[in-house]
Amino acid sequence: MITVAWRIAKAWVLVALGLVLMIGLILVPFAFVVYELMGLVVGHMS
Repeated sequence: MITVAWRIAKAWVLVALGLVLMIGLILVPFAFVVYELMGLVVGHMS
């Protein structure tokens, strides 16, 4: 019984890590674009 629970727990940890990696790969370029746009706006305002 403990081994089954351990396997399920490991599977969930792997799924969670995979989701974090996917979200990170999506958010990093998006954050970079937002940062660049903010830099352009600040550059034009000053």
